[in-house]
Amino acid sequence: MNETNQGLNEILSKNVWLPMRAWFYLVTPEESTPKPWTREPDFLELSGPLWGLLILIEVLLNKSHFGYRHRMNDMATNVAMGCLGRIPIVLRFELIRYYVYPFVYNYRLIEFDYYSKQHWVFAALVVDFLYYWAHRFLHEWNIGWAAHSRNGLHHSSEDYNLTTALRQSVIQLQYNEILLLPCALLGIHWTMFYTHYSINLTFQFWIHTEIIRTLGPFELIFNTPSHHRVHHGRNPFCIDKNYAGVLIIWDRIFGTFASEDSSNEKIQYGLVQPAGTFDVLPLQFDYTKYVLTKVASARGSGAKLRALFFGPGFDESEPQFRLGNPSHIPTPDVKYTPYDETVSVFSKVFAFTQVLVITHFMEEHIKTVQRSEETVFNADDLLLCIGTVLTLMSCGARFSKSSSLAWIELLRFSVFIPCVLLFYGYGTFSAALATLGGLLFASLS
Repeated sequence: MNETNQGLNEILSKNVWLPMRAWFYLVTPEESTPKPWTREPDFLELSGPLWGLLILIEVLLNKSHFGYRHRMNDMATNVAMGCLGRIPIVLRFELIRYYVYPFVYNYRLIEFDYYSKQHWVFAALVVDFLYYWAHRFLHEWNIGWAAHSRNGLHHSSEDYNLTTALRQSVIQLQYNEILLLPCALLGIHWTMFYTHYSINLTFQFWIHTEIIRTLGPFELIFNTPSHHRVHHGRNPFCIDKNYAGVLIIWDRIFGTFASEDSSNEKIQYGLVQPAGTFDVLPLQFDYTKYVLTKVASARGSGAKLRALFFGPGFDESEPQFRLGNPSHIPTPDVKYTPYDETVSVFSKVFAFTQVLVITHFMEEHIKTVQRSEETVFNADDLLLCIGTVLTLMSCGARFSKSSSLAWIELLRFSVFIPCVLLFYGYGTFSAALATLGGLLFASLS
């Protein structure tokens, strides 16, 4: 009995209490530092199931007490984008980890004992400081905005809840890792960098909520739901504010801080120009296409560079405003209704279920990938990624009432037949459910 209790306590300690404490950075160097070039503990991986539980609790609380908006189509899109953002891991697009970061680290300016507390604390501060600047770049340079937002992504959700944290660009992780390369030059080992980067991201999960209003003195130093609601707002006073990851002091120091109570306006979420779709590929890549078109049509090398490295709102007729003229930012209509196509409850539930199933499928496969020593993807990886993209496309088409749904479902059906064979074991049920669903909707559409 004692052995059973001890085993249960060890499981809870590793898989529940440790990641939950990491959400608030309440972990010690000893318990959070992996062996060099490993990822255990991986706080992002450990947090996944707990996030699902927390999202369910938030939905129930909103339904019973608070009344903040949760729409199934928006939540499903958020989860779908998070799933899509995992594809580079499956395809082993980790050039920074395996080649670039170690190369830069060889020329480090500071030498640390890997397991020292100084290394741990220094890494925590530097990663958070550089995250602030990386995040600011993603907003204030057009090429960065193409990776982070507008029609593409994290800020395109017109609701604000825990699932919004999952709404990520498929290329943003690569952007962030490039922008955080100075960590290597400053002597932070890649494993220590990844540890603090993952803790930083898990911290940011719980601040995507409207339920928690303010946190008293905590607001002075740390990023909070109140501060991050401003960051996600499209009201003029919210634009280009509160870039912090963990410490809000960087925004206070560098002049990008705005308080939620600095205006009497009710914050409205989303983009200045709403995306108006739940289709995953347009959300991911339309703005990138727009930026490339803008660069191609710009006259002269100077204009082309400004199209890439000035703000999304920059206009050549007003060159004094690098980020765009703030007076041109419209005040949101208080009567504005978020984009929402009329879709049957059955269709919504089915599509949402498909997103959850394929996300589970991907996460299980990622565990296999990360245990593998292979650095190049194989046919199994590629087939799963194609099936995942088609599944997420079909769900977006369903929520957006797209005429392409039937063709997408037929393609998906053809991909998931071999998936059932290739992933026999943990994936059989998931693949079978997706396959039958694809066949059903292909016949009904």
